[in-house]
Amino acid sequence: MAVFCPCSGEKVSLHAYSPGDIMIGGVFPIHREINRSTLPGQLSCSSYDIRSFLHTQVMIHGIREINQRTPRVLPNFTIGYDIYDTCGDVSLAIRATLQLLRRQSEPQSCFIGYSATSQLLSRKFKFPTFLRTIPSDEHQTKAIAELVTKFNWKTVAIVASDDEYGKYGSENLEDLFSKMKDICNEFIFILPGNFSQNNSNNHTCLADLISKINESSAEAIILFTKESNVEVIMEAAIKRSLNRRWIATDAWSTSMTVSALAGIEMAGEVFGFVSKRNEVPGFKDYVISMFNGTTNGLLEDYLTHYPLCSNQSVENGESTPVVKAVGGYLCLLELFSLLACFCLSFSFAGKPTNASCMVGLPLFGIAFSLCISCILANLLQIFVGFSFQLNKASWAKRLHQPAAVVTIITGIQLALCVPWLCYYPPHANEEIFRESILKQCEKGSYRLFIAMLAYNAFLALICFLFAFKGKQLPDLYNNASLITISMLLFLIVWVFFIPIYISLIGRYKSAIESAAILISSYSILGCHLAPKCYIMVFRKELNDENAITEYIRKHYEQKGVAVVTS
Repeated sequence: MAVFCPCSGEKVSLHAYSPGDIMIGGVFPIHREINRSTLPGQLSCSSYDIRSFLHTQVMIHGIREINQRTPRVLPNFTIGYDIYDTCGDVSLAIRATLQLLRRQSEPQSCFIGYSATSQLLSRKFKFPTFLRTIPSDEHQTKAIAELVTKFNWKTVAIVASDDEYGKYGSENLEDLFSKMKDICNEFIFILPGNFSQNNSNNHTCLADLISKINESSAEAIILFTKESNVEVIMEAAIKRSLNRRWIATDAWSTSMTVSALAGIEMAGEVFGFVSKRNEVPGFKDYVISMFNGTTNGLLEDYLTHYPLCSNQSVENGESTPVVKAVGGYLCLLELFSLLACFCLSFSFAGKPTNASCMVGLPLFGIAFSLCISCILANLLQIFVGFSFQLNKASWAKRLHQPAAVVTIITGIQLALCVPWLCYYPPHANEEIFRESILKQCEKGSYRLFIAMLAYNAFLALICFLFAFKGKQLPDLYNNASLITISMLLFLIVWVFFIPIYISLIGRYKSAIESAAILISSYSILGCHLAPKCYIMVFRKELNDENAITEYIRKHYEQKGVAVVTS
């Protein structure tokens, strides 16, 4: 049973302990910052890091699996754990390590690093007992240099922190680029050790850095520093709308904090490096179950301080990748517009009235334009995301504003349909024949009716062309292929609709109009959205960022493109 206690008598960091015949120590930065200063006072940790917390739970889960597995992996032995929170502070990490060593019966203990990438630790003569599960920075710097070469970037700039990680990384990069005759390293900017702290010196340093980047001609800015520093830099880059190309090291490439910054797209595009990773079998079920009954001190602290986040932590990543694949919030607009299209099909049933005639085709034209604009904005996201050769002045980059794309495209259709409804509104009309009276909807203005259909057909054709081109890109969810089919169906339906519609009279006209609207709507619902629902319910293993990353890697490897890994 794990117990919770403060470290060395001070209520500074967290500590979880479970006894065993063989003890495994753990040192994790569960908090990223500590209020250390020259002034006296009690120390406290802040900036809770959910990833580090989950790392501790992976360790505990692994130890439990070894202890409880049948048949026993280690007969007659039980593994225990002793885990400390370093709060991202070197002195606390040293103190925790010494505390662990004091409890060991053996004079020599092995150290296993899961995130320590320093090249110095590879020197076996100096660190004979150090092992790690992650490559050293030597491999990462070579990968960054290869990335720069691959995309033919001629000038780069390096921003590094004044610590072992940043200094050795930047020195390695400088050495590699100096050996490449066609690559110029424009500048190296070293951040102070306390750069993420809010003080006047750091404000001045940040202003100097942003000014230097803004005036720079570098095609890529390499940020070889920790996540908290990058967060400060990116916030400033967003405010200045720098729109540059950034290269992320493994220290922050998967940072949820950085990616969730409001307006992050204004900072530019990011190329990141991550170590190859696999899902830990049974860990997801363990995480879900542990919230039903606390099992260790670290979890108790988490639930105490973040009760509202518990369920979010379990569900995080469950649906995000597949929802992002269909455009994120654009998906809601797309569903709303499709719902409107389905509802409008009922306006063609029954006896025509002025109201039913007005809401039929004009409002369908607006709703369907909104739907197609969402799909087109989603296709632009995919196109820009994988078109690495686009420069920042490219037309595609300028169009990569989903809200603006949707507003402009729908706005043009509104400009066609609003005058139609105001000045030449469709209306119910009676025609008297010898043996019958025919009541049907008159279009009001056939020119505006044809313009509405032609505009939607033009949008569908543009979507079709983008989607057809996008089929060459890595797409785990087959977005481009399915959009191609749905747009092709739409075009075929309305190409056949016009001659059939002209040749018919009476109630059959309304039936054909309603059928055309329903088939168009079902083609998008069935091809674009329904497959994603299937994945979320029945193929949850595909609804995972690791699955997407692995698919993209295999896609480029099959095409003979060099895949850069760290």
